[in-house]
Amino acid sequence: MESRKLEVQPGDTITRTAQQAVSLAALEKVQVNFVFNGVTCLVDKASDPELVVRDYHNSFYLNWKTIGPNYDAEYSPEIQQQLQQAKGESERKAAERRAELDAKDLSQREKVEQAIGGVELSLTDKAKWDSWKANNDDDYGRGIFAFAEVWGRLMQIEIAAGLSVADAAHKMQYEPSYLGITGFMFGAAVNVLSQCWEHGEALRQWHNERWGRKGADGVVNPASFSIKPMPRAGI
Repeated sequence: MESRKLEVQPGDTITRTAQQAVSLAALEKVQVNFVFNGVTCLVDKASDPELVVRDYHNSFYLNWKTIGPNYDAEYSPEIQQQLQQAKGESERKAAERRAELDAKDLSQREKVEQAIGGVELSLTDKAKWDSWKANNDDDYGRGIFAFAEVWGRLMQIEIAAGLSVADAAHKMQYEPSYLGITGFMFGAAVNVLSQCWEHGEALRQWHNERWGRKGADGVVNPASFSIKPMPRAGI
């Protein structure tokens, strides 16, 4: 049978690509092949896109480099057993990895908490900080303020030891990694500290310069972040 290659486009999902491939095979009466994340997928007009997707996902457990064009509605007992064993082993390794990461995060948290014990965050506008923090009481907002506070206190220790704000920020930016913030949240934390912290302006300049925006107003963020505005007085 004549074969046709389907080029996978950036952003395409395996589900969409499988549907397109089967439609093309039926329309042109050819076998269609495409490569998705290193797995070669073969389909013809009789292939079921849902089974293509199933076998694609299972290929990583079963070490299949090529799937299709014939897709069994049900696996043989031997394949089912192999798949069950492979998934169990994968889950075991994932659990071990999670346990390792949790232990590492706990160790890092204890190290940081010991380092910042007795160090208060030097705020220039505590009322603004408290109001802003109170208005961002969801998980996202709490994460921003938790990171900002820990990072700020760590930087203060380094600044007191003689480092510049820029050097302290660079050195300490990953120490609170156990808090699990995103890049968006990091930019928001810089924004909060820039407005309320003793060294906020120098931090803002350091951050903006990192993104090639020296002298820019406000806080440059490589992506948008959502942080609720402070409530107006009396509202």
